[in-house]
Amino acid sequence: MDNTNILPSDQNFVRAAGFESSSTAGLVMAGQIDEITGRILVDSASASGVTSLNTLTGAVVLAAGTNITLTPVGNTITIDAAGGASGITIGTTTITSGTNTRILYNNAGVVGEYTLSGSGTVVAMQTAPTFVTSITTPSVLATANDSGALGASGTAFSDLFLASGGVINWNAGASTLTHSLNTLTLGGSGVTTFALGTNSLTMTGSLAATGARVTKGWFTDVESTNMVTIGGTSLTTVAQTFQNKTITNSNNVLGGVTMTLGSDADGDTYYRASNVLTRVAKGTAGQVYTMNAGATAPEWAAAGGGTSALTLIPFPVTPLDIAGTVATSSTNNVNTTAKVGQIVITAPITINKISFKTGAVAVAGTLSIALFSEDGQTQKFSVTTASISSANTIITTAVSSVVLTPGIYYIYINPNSTADVNTYFYTTSNGQPFTTGSGLADSVTSEPVTQGTYTITASTVPATLTIANISWAQTRTLCFRLDN
Repeated sequence: MDNTNILPSDQNFVRAAGFESSSTAGLVMAGQIDEITGRILVDSASASGVTSLNTLTGAVVLAAGTNITLTPVGNTITIDAAGGASGITIGTTTITSGTNTRILYNNAGVVGEYTLSGSGTVVAMQTAPTFVTSITTPSVLATANDSGALGASGTAFSDLFLASGGVINWNAGASTLTHSLNTLTLGGSGVTTFALGTNSLTMTGSLAATGARVTKGWFTDVESTNMVTIGGTSLTTVAQTFQNKTITNSNNVLGGVTMTLGSDADGDTYYRASNVLTRVAKGTAGQVYTMNAGATAPEWAAAGGGTSALTLIPFPVTPLDIAGTVATSSTNNVNTTAKVGQIVITAPITINKISFKTGAVAVAGTLSIALFSEDGQTQKFSVTTASISSANTIITTAVSSVVLTPGIYYIYINPNSTADVNTYFYTTSNGQPFTTGSGLADSVTSEPVTQGTYTITASTVPATLTIANISWAQTRTLCFRLDN
């Protein structure tokens, strides 16, 4: 092989001597003979036989780099690469010039691809990304109205920061919460109600202000640590000056008010004197409320202008049959039938006993006697005698102290159990104009009869009388005496 073309030349273009390698056939290297030692000196740098490589001249040395192996065999040098670019795996597909709309990422030590969605400069990965840097100018939009959420339970955001003048907008402006000058204003195109439900609103400041007052308030209870003010005036002061106020509306009612006017007591009354309320102490039993002699103030006095009676024998309202006997003995022997009659109390009296006289006694037993108001709705007293067995005997029974004022009353009597005891009843006139069935005592339309019978539960005194249920009958008003 002619390798003289790889031998170096001097400035006169005279080539150096060439020597062939004894270990590598065909390998020619430049050399010279040392004039002193006579040794042959070989320039190993010229072993490549390259006279020019790109712009390089002279001897060119090949050096193996990182992960590069040079293996010379004859005139051939083999280059082996371990790693480097030949070791990069891009998914399962070789990317030569790149694919539009894709982004490369580290996929478990190999290069993978994400497909992007969107257009222009606004793109996003198809899988849900996590943003760890700020989103400055773009808007974050849902795919449709009322879809998606910002955060979720268990992965909620910690804080929300809005600039001055920021607005929270619901339902396209129907309800808004707007910031301005350290003030939050609840507004919107619709009527917006701030509802707390059963929750409490707690605060340390004021509710509304002098120039921006709440129109109305509805409360179940109002509790205040300090005294309430009305129109800037303490309620304590208002209460003290209420004496100068006038209640004029008929709807204004003083309900459950206790008047502390001195040594007042139950039963006391009040009247106006010199434009103030003045107390009148309650009277005694049997007294009536009347005007004093000077007609200037009320006072308590004895009824009728005199003292109370000590004894009374009341007469019936129905006129007596003076042409015959004044009284007649009559039976009391049906325990479901009582006898009643109107009588007149002519003077006030405080009674503690009642007396009457028996006639014949067929069956011994007790009688019940009661006194009712004219309308029958107030029972003045009710007593039961001891067992009566003696005929023509005065029977006296104790009564708890009862005050009777002049007026009309109904006297009542009924037998108990099997008692059959006669007592005396007033004989009333049956002549004109008192004739039974057409007389004044029983025949005035829609008005009560003056005496008669009354149906009761056996041996039971009723609490009240239904006057309309009295059935007319003569000789039904008991003869009796009251004593104090």
